[in-house]
Amino acid sequence: MQASGQQAQEAVTQARAAAQDAAQQLRDQAQAIRDQAQAMREGVRNQITLVPPEVQMEQMRYQRQREQEKLVFAGFVVVMVASVLILSPLMRAFARRVDRSKGGGKAVVDDGSREQLQRIEQSIDAMAIEIERISEGQRFTTKLMSGREEALVPVGQRDDLKRS
Repeated sequence: MQASGQQAQEAVTQARAAAQDAAQQLRDQAQAIRDQAQAMREGVRNQITLVPPEVQMEQMRYQRQREQEKLVFAGFVVVMVASVLILSPLMRAFARRVDRSKGGGKAVVDDGSREQLQRIEQSIDAMAIEIERISEGQRFTTKLMSGREEALVPVGQRDDLKRS
């Protein structure tokens, strides 16, 4: 019995040792896989550098924007130079014309012309007064004529004329 108990104990010890060896082998394999994965991650980081497409697009946009700004500035300069070259002679010509019209508009009136203008003004005033008198006389005459027609109509017929 003792022999069979020892044999059983040895079998259990051997089985235990075999299980420990198998477990250690599995742990070693798992560690090796972890090491390989770590090495691959580090190798990818160290060997290949990828620039995200958003960064590349942002850089391209920035470069395009700078080029557009340069073109806009160049266009502005060209337009300003052209406008100065074209508009300056036109403005000079306009200023000369304005100066001529101011200088030509001031006519010197001599004494003879001044007296003649005063006489014309007086005669126009006199005509206006005479025309006013004539119109007043015409109104008065019209009023008298209308009153005379009413006087000639018999008394009974005056009411009929007013109604119609």
